[in-house]
Amino acid sequence: MKQFLITLLLLAPVWATFAQSPTQIGIYSEGSWFFPKHDRSTFQSATESLSTGVGMYVSSPIKGRFSASLGLGYRYKTNQASFLERTDEGSIDYGGEGGGYGYSTVEQKFPQHYFTIPLKLRYTNSRHLFLESGLEAGWLLNYSRINEKPEYNWLLGIGYSKYRLQGSLSYVQGLKDQGMGKIQNEKLYGQIYRNRMIVLNLSYTLWGHTKQ
Repeated sequence: MKQFLITLLLLAPVWATFAQSPTQIGIYSEGSWFFPKHDRSTFQSATESLSTGVGMYVSSPIKGRFSASLGLGYRYKTNQASFLERTDEGSIDYGGEGGGYGYSTVEQKFPQHYFTIPLKLRYTNSRHLFLESGLEAGWLLNYSRINEKPEYNWLLGIGYSKYRLQGSLSYVQGLKDQGMGKIQNEKLYGQIYRNRMIVLNLSYTLWGHTKQ
């Protein structure tokens, strides 16, 4: 919570700058393919999945064809990991007296609810095509054991805007590995991964001047 408040205070001058210049205010939704790069030392395998999110943004021109935007959003993603867990029964038998042990595969789901703040820089050409890049900070909300608070991602994308509608396709990757853990049946399960996503973003301008 302390880091979250510090981040908001650092972003306050950015919001103030947008408020003093011509701005656009809008909403967005996103769908993405979530394919994390996992730390194989912590579990046997993990799955990829789809994720979704919604939010709002403000954007402002900087100079020429450059503009910047700042958003507030919610993102949900999930994946499933398979662990090798030691059991009391197995094929190993010492001296023929029993008491051996073995391993079984246990699958655990890791639903993840994030609060996100994306900051993007955009260049738009004369044909409504644009390139954008930036950083986003994300706070994982539903785990007590978390490595990165907040988690930072960089992004790079391309898109098209027409009237009040905009669409973009971006690649998003974490700057550091994220880790999380949970207790289930009195056992601790966790995973560590580097975030990777392909994000399709659709947005609509609610207020402000738009180029035709």
